[in-house]
Amino acid sequence: MTYNTGDRIVLKKLSEPEKGIFSEITEPIREKIKKLGIEKEDIEEAINEARED
Repeated sequence: MTYNTGDRIVLKKLSEPEKGIFSEITEPIREKIKKLGIEKEDIEEAINEARED
């Protein structure tokens, strides 16, 4: 995390969040992606294509 305090920029290490509501929301999405066989490279390629438009 980064934040500005006047003329300084402060960097703060964040700890890994506890499993909670975010995980509950994203788990079905992760399962669907796995079931469809979508790989990280596929997502990166789609992002790059969208950025070109």
